[in-house]
Amino acid sequence: MRQSVLTDQQAQFLREEKETLSRMQLALAKLDLPREAWDNLQKAILQLDELFLIVIAGEFNAGKTALINALLGQRVLAEGATPTTSRVTLIKWGEEPDEQVVDENFSVYTYPLPLLKELNIVDTPGTNAIIRRHERLTDEFIPRSDLVLFVTSADHPLTESERQFLERILAWGKKIVFVLNKVDIFEDESALREVSDFILRHAATILGDRPQLFPVSAKLAQRAFSEPGPEERAHLRELSRLDELEQYISDSLDDTDRLQLKFNNPLGVAEHLIDQVGQSLALQSETLNEDKLTAASLETVITEYERELNSELPPRLAEVENILHRLEQRGLDFFDSTLRLTNVQNLIRGDKVRAEFEEQVLADVPQQIEEQVQRLIDWLVQKDLHEWQQVMSYLQRRRAQNIDHLVGESYVPRESRRR
Repeated sequence: MRQSVLTDQQAQFLREEKETLSRMQLALAKLDLPREAWDNLQKAILQLDELFLIVIAGEFNAGKTALINALLGQRVLAEGATPTTSRVTLIKWGEEPDEQVVDENFSVYTYPLPLLKELNIVDTPGTNAIIRRHERLTDEFIPRSDLVLFVTSADHPLTESERQFLERILAWGKKIVFVLNKVDIFEDESALREVSDFILRHAATILGDRPQLFPVSAKLAQRAFSEPGPEERAHLRELSRLDELEQYISDSLDDTDRLQLKFNNPLGVAEHLIDQVGQSLALQSETLNEDKLTAASLETVITEYERELNSELPPRLAEVENILHRLEQRGLDFFDSTLRLTNVQNLIRGDKVRAEFEEQVLADVPQQIEEQVQRLIDWLVQKDLHEWQQVMSYLQRRRAQNIDHLVGESYVPRESRRR
């Protein structure tokens, strides 16, 4: 296959879209996004890194691995006479060849081939192994695959396990393309037609429709890309019949509507998320403006309250001063009338003078002052309580208006939350 499924213009658009989404991620990282929204964005961006997905299925020794190597134009995967794939393997781009075994049923193999930046391939175990286990294939990869290539061998076409596997395919709702591998064993075209008709007839019975079938020889195709002579390479390539299959794959993946959908889906997810964030931020901005007005109103109320206190407090304090003033006047009168030379005999009797002073001057002054101060305190408490109730009533009404925005997740800058 060619080194890129995309045209130069499409590849440029893809690069620009990835850069835009990366910048968007950095901007949104400053917000506490709901986990679901963030996961949806991550998955959408991942779709651009794994733009196309092909699943290769078939029986043991049908030549699936050899076909993958032939399509990629290099011996990316190891081949052998014994089964080489015991688990579902995702083949994708990586800086160097490496295999990461995720679990006993799944592994990821990376290889530095440019084509794998756009096209991921899923290599599978034999069909009988898939039937027993490997739900990952049917639950994860098949639903989002762009193409399913079902490889059957010319020496054992459409085995019983392959038939059972095809019956399971019906539930996937995916179009299946048949690849008849190892056609180099046929001596003439009539033998090839006979086997091809056999496969198509039985497949149509199972699937309900006659599938598309491509006869190929992965072995000859691999010999072609390793052959030094251009004429011999061209000849082997022609004998392998791989060109027609590659053209079909390229045409299927490069379908304008399909490609547009792949490009638009991440942008749609991102646009929806930006709209959500924008609406939330606009709502927060509106709430903050209302809070600003609330704070200004409360400040006005407090200022007015302070003015009222400054206006009403002096007369109440004056009442206490009047009591003290009257006390002072009685004291002066008492001293004028008592501190006389003619009254020396009485002055010698200190207890009597003290008793007369308390009776005539002090009298009930302490009680009057205490009562007046208590009335002043009661007035201040009542005044403060009334003002507090007014403020709290206003704040509760504001809270009730915004209760919907106080419950659940919201897009709030982390810096603001720390404050």
